[in-house]
Amino acid sequence: RADATGLGLAIVQQIVTSHQGSIDIDSREGRGCTVRIHLPLPGSTPS
Repeated sequence: RADATGLGLAIVQQIVTSHQGSIDIDSREGRGCTVRIHLPLPGSTPS
């Protein structure tokens, strides 16, 4: 979109990081990308 700011993933990364999570992005030319967001369950210990 011509009117987009490009801040979407940066904001998502801040939110996920603040919840001790992580983001994995797998990009394949001509096929698009897969975005995986990992968030810990409440009360779980980080690995």
